[in-house]
Amino acid sequence: GIIEEMAEEYPSCSQFIVGGGNTPDILAFDVATLDEERGYEVVWITGDASVTRWKNFEDFLVSHLAVLERNVANEQKDRENLPP
Repeated sequence: GIIEEMAEEYPSCSQFIVGGGNTPDILAFDVATLDEERGYEVVWITGDASVTRWKNFEDFLVSHLAVLERNVANEQKDRENLPP
């Protein structure tokens, strides 16, 4: 399965998986990147093996919040076109 494949290719990311779902994407802490002040890097590995990294969990959350806020704004704008 995808977890086994990911564990072989990204062993330092397979020890602490933060999230996954109905896609092969996985969000994990990279345990090889511990920084005493910042913590672990967060890594998003997609099913097609593209990798995105953030320097720590806080940076990931701030980045993801911006994505969510943009999505909500787009949905609200789209709803303006619906009849009452």
